[in-house]
Amino acid sequence: MNKKKKIFIMLSLAIVLGVSAFALQRFRRLNAADAPLFEELGPVVRAERSDIAETVSALGTLNSSDRVEISTEVEGTVKEILVEKGDRVKKGEPLLTLDVSEWRVRLKQAEADVLSLRSELDSLLDGPDEAEIAQAESTLEDARIAFERAKEEYESNLLLAARNGIASRTLRESEREVRSLEKRLEAAERNWEKLIKGAEPEDIAVVEARLAKAEADLDTARDKVEAATVRSPLDGTVIEIEVKTGDLIDPASSLGRNMAVIADLDTMKASVPINEIDIPRIYEGVPAFITPDALPDHRFEGEVSSIAYEGVVIDNIVTYEVNALVPNPDGMLRSGMTVDVEVVLEARSDVLVLPLDAVQETPQGYAVTAMGEGGRPETRQIEVGLRSETHIEITGGLEEDNEVLGIAVTSENIPAASGGIRFMGGPSPGGGASR
Repeated sequence: MNKKKKIFIMLSLAIVLGVSAFALQRFRRLNAADAPLFEELGPVVRAERSDIAETVSALGTLNSSDRVEISTEVEGTVKEILVEKGDRVKKGEPLLTLDVSEWRVRLKQAEADVLSLRSELDSLLDGPDEAEIAQAESTLEDARIAFERAKEEYESNLLLAARNGIASRTLRESEREVRSLEKRLEAAERNWEKLIKGAEPEDIAVVEARLAKAEADLDTARDKVEAATVRSPLDGTVIEIEVKTGDLIDPASSLGRNMAVIADLDTMKASVPINEIDIPRIYEGVPAFITPDALPDHRFEGEVSSIAYEGVVIDNIVTYEVNALVPNPDGMLRSGMTVDVEVVLEARSDVLVLPLDAVQETPQGYAVTAMGEGGRPETRQIEVGLRSETHIEITGGLEEDNEVLGIAVTSENIPAASGGIRFMGGPSPGGGASR
């Protein structure tokens, strides 16, 4: 190494040592009488009363709060589509109609069967009236007279036949007439006796069973005909129409299960994964604030609607899905948007707060830089509570309107900066991340 190079290195080293000594001496003199005054160190902030909330945030996805795929239980041809995509509909409003002519025929037949069987059952339960009894007696008397006449004629024909006075064919016809009228008489007697006695329990049970089946058939036919008009199950917006006029719809097919889609877009649902550590502090109904990536200047307020009971493990981190409902009266929010969801863990009103940048965390606890004796800065220990993204609650050590430095740097902590003092609102002097 030549002489000139050695001289250059020695001069450089001397300059570095000189600058370091000057800086160290400057730091050590901060407690001296010529240390800068409090207001010369930076901006001053006041401890003020305000509301504060501690929150946890995560990225999630936005969807409609209620989404229904419209299906049908009846087979038929699409007759008419009554709405278009984007239309707002009310619960019960018709969406489309199906042609179900066969079921309309069954409906009329079922109605007639039910009326007939109800009349028959009523007759059995009420018993005969005087007119029915009189009619049965008249019928019985007519049958008895006819039988007696036929019997007398048959007996007379027997005597004639014994003397060969009539043909055998005439005798046989006379005999058949007697037997026929005898059966008629027996039927009239049974009918009269039944009317007088009243209906048997077994007869009533049979008619009741037939009526029950007819009523079930009627309900089925009526349901099928009513199902021909497909209605919206909720208030919402038509977001999809999967069928067209003339399509044959089978309830078992995919088309029959998804003819259209209705969604409630007036209230949206944000779903986010929240770390298990924060889950015990989240409850249904607590406030949640939603900021879409697509609308960074808009912050929508909602509330937590549900918390999953089963966690999901990703990269050894357990998270639980938290859902928050948010009103969407202007329709700015859309399904599928990526959103930042901020859930309130705890909130307090009218408490003393400071900006995070004004508070530092030391080995002894939390501290601020306040005005000391002679207008010189001094470190003051404080007690803290909740913290938001920008502020922290002060529970002790300061009073309202007390002034502290907005960026906490004091005569006591500057020499100790390399020892790990950490600033609440930004990187620590040692380069660590802020909390």
